[in-house]
Amino acid sequence: CHDYDGGMLVVPVKDAIYFSQSHTRIERALKRDNIYAGQAPESYFVEQYFSLLEKLSDEELGEIRGCNEIAEKYNLKIKLLQGSDENFKITTMDDLKRFEIYLRKQKE
Repeated sequence: CHDYDGGMLVVPVKDAIYFSQSHTRIERALKRDNIYAGQAPESYFVEQYFSLLEKLSDEELGEIRGCNEIAEKYNLKIKLLQGSDENFKITTMDDLKRFEIYLRKQKE
C-alpha cells in the first residue's frame, strides 16, 4: 500500500442491494458491480489516522459505523484488497451461530 494512505479487505456484494431512506419502500436499486462489503482488518498509517480522529467531535465519532468512514471523510486514498467470505464479523447472535457451524465443519 505504499502509494495509498491505507488498505482495506473487501468482498464483492453478491446480493441485490436496495436503498430506502423511508425504511418502508424501495427507492432505488444499487448496482452491485460497484459495491463491496468491507472487512477487518483495515490498515492505516497510525499517526495520520489518529490525527484525523482527534478532529472529530464526540457526536461525529458516535455516528461512525466503520473505521473507513473516517478515511472517506478526509479523502484518504484506500487500497481495496481481496478479502474472503470466511472472514466474517461476529456482531449478532446469528453471526455467532454461523461461526459455530463453521467451526463444526472445520472439525469434520
